[in-house]
Amino acid sequence: MEIREKLLPPDHEELANIYNNLGNAYKSDCKFDEALRLYNKAVAIDMKKPIKERDQILHIRHLNIGSAYAQKGDIDQAKRHIEIGRTYAVKHFGDGTHYEAM
Repeated sequence: MEIREKLLPPDHEELANIYNNLGNAYKSDCKFDEALRLYNKAVAIDMKKPIKERDQILHIRHLNIGSAYAQKGDIDQAKRHIEIGRTYAVKHFGDGTHYEAM
């Protein structure tokens, strides 16, 4: 990650993916605050993308954030981010997908 941060612009898509994947590793090791910090860095980068590209990836980021909050025990934040993720998924994949279910 540190090498890529030195080589790439701070809003590069590859950095967002690195932050997300490293966040998954921290989450699996029960280091939820560090995972959330990295997921949020990924979201900040993704929010700078054109709307179509942004909507395509943000559902994954928010579902990861929601999962980390759920495992941390913060159910209100988990629900909030899962709903944000669901909204992005329905927007991207359309009505009638499994993402419409609550």
